[in-house]
Amino acid sequence: MKSPSTRTPRVRHVWATMSGGYVYPGLLLCWRRGESGWEAQVAIAIRGTVLIRWLPDSQIRPITDDGWQR
Repeated sequence: MKSPSTRTPRVRHVWATMSGGYVYPGLLLCWRRGESGWEAQVAIAIRGTVLIRWLPDSQIRPITDDGWQR
């Protein structure tokens, strides 16, 4: 993803790669600068539970057009 400093702060839909290589849809809540680079706080719903996690920017990517029609 691009550097968070170039974006306007807002909630974004993202794909989050979790341990084991599983990819889940999530909501990006905010950014912070960590020791190893940018990290994103992401809310992810997994099996009826909402997890809030800090993930390195390498583990998230924006969700673009998913092909659904209005």
